[in-house]
Amino acid sequence: MKQYLAGIIILASFAATGQNFTTCKVYQYQGNDSLNKQLVSEKTYNSKGKLTSDWYKGYREDLIENFENKHEKYFYEDTLLTKIVSGDDNGDSTYIYFFYNEKGQKTQEVHHTYQSHPDATNARHNNGLVITMEDDTRNKSRKITKRISYFYDERGNTVMRKDEDLQFHWRTNDSLVYDSKNRLVELSSYNGNKLEKKMKYTYSKKAYSYIYISYKENGDSDTLYKVTKRLNGNGKITDEKVEAKVSYWESSTNMKYNKKGNLIRETIFDRKGNPEITHIYVYE
Repeated sequence: MKQYLAGIIILASFAATGQNFTTCKVYQYQGNDSLNKQLVSEKTYNSKGKLTSDWYKGYREDLIENFENKHEKYFYEDTLLTKIVSGDDNGDSTYIYFFYNEKGQKTQEVHHTYQSHPDATNARHNNGLVITMEDDTRNKSRKITKRISYFYDERGNTVMRKDEDLQFHWRTNDSLVYDSKNRLVELSSYNGNKLEKKMKYTYSKKAYSYIYISYKENGDSDTLYKVTKRLNGNGKITDEKVEAKVSYWESSTNMKYNKKGNLIRETIFDRKGNPEITHIYVYE
């Protein structure tokens, strides 16, 4: 359910200032069965703390939905992310290219997909991940599937995001509003001129929350869920609670960190408070 709530998979580094590791391994177990933990993800970082590669296999955030098994590589120019290459178990891959303005603000990302022809031989892979573009694109068909454009105000806040899906032929525009402290307070998403959803944010000293509102064709609205995130003194999220109209969407999550501020444990509970999934993060 967390995947549905977030809408995106966050590609974030767990690195803290003064990082002394290059790898983060993620182990997972269900319920209270901590003796049956399995390695489900491994992330590598460069000397600047930037994520350079990642793979998931069997990774879950609840007992209903599965993450897609995939391998990813990240490419930078200095500290700016310029490309992500993602490969799946079928040998298909996605290239995402990022473009920036002179201020270093991301202005566009373009998604390319490469799919194997049914009679093609497999491209050479490194543990399921392509080595070079030549290897990856040989005997594959290429399509540009998505373009996302970003627009900013004078304070550097993203105020408009235009998403054009060329594969499924739809376009959405997100309008973002901020308060005087540059905190996001409202996100409205439109399909053409039709308002489809809205997210409203509120903040306190040690927490923030948002509600998700869905809009119907006739303009009627329905609040589907509320998410509340509590923070520690360093601004790290320690607890997350989802209150939803549909009971099986409800959950809570607890996060623990080491002295350097790196996430070391994440436990996801069902609506009755029973542990579903636990992730253990090990840094090397």
